[in-house]
Amino acid sequence: MTKAKVFGTAKKVLFGMIITVNVALVGVSVWILASSTGRTSEPLMPGEKAAPGEVYGEKIRKEKNAAYISLNTRPAGAKVFINGYFKARTPADIKIASVTEVPRQYSINLVLPGYQSWAKNVVLTRGKTKEFSVKLAKK
Repeated sequence: MTKAKVFGTAKKVLFGMIITVNVALVGVSVWILASSTGRTSEPLMPGEKAAPGEVYGEKIRKEKNAAYISLNTRPAGAKVFINGYFKARTPADIKIASVTEVPRQYSINLVLPGYQSWAKNVVLTRGKTKEFSVKLAKK
């Protein structure tokens, strides 16, 4: 076998391995993103209203060792900060896994350009959902 053939075969094998690893990484990334939302894609029936802890068209899988914050704003798209950390944009259902046996206080801040910021301190308890519907005031 000549050097050129060996080199050509090695390039093909290496390229195939790179493609395989990239496809696997994309698949794992999609799985992580899909599983981290805590939502399923089970739609509500037509005319059915969203129950506490649900967003129209989606249901949240709740865990007993976490608390949840459900936020809706008018207008939608406000950034949600919990204890100063960005978590989502509204509408949002946010899982708070750091809740301990003893309920503790968390700060919620909503920020949307052109609107006044909104802030609220809440005490969260494991297994419970706090829901907020906020109409943001223009600046």
